[in-house]
Amino acid sequence: MLAAFAEAARVLHREVYQQIAERNGAFLLRELRTPAGRLHHTWKDGAARIMGAPSTDPAPVPLLQGRDPVDGQAAAYVCVGFTCRPPVTTPEMLTELIGSHPEK
Repeated sequence: MLAAFAEAARVLHREVYQQIAERNGAFLLRELRTPAGRLHHTWKDGAARIMGAPSTDPAPVPLLQGRDPVDGQAAAYVCVGFTCRPPVTTPEMLTELIGSHPEK
């Protein structure tokens, strides 16, 4: 969802989509990040439910392989097409990254 709104904001030049993407990224880092810096995979009824697979396990989606926490912190990877930007670990860094995405 975050990627879709970020891309829609970029393509359609709609500030509201940018704001939604930023709120979504902040939610992910605030609510789904564990004290160890990993991310839960699901959210239901106000609680994170399922831990992500350890980085030693193969990722179920090839694009996610190697997309691990950074220095023990949950990391957001912003990818467009098949190219990913370096990971960020704070809502502020994610907001800046989404806002600075270059035009295609």
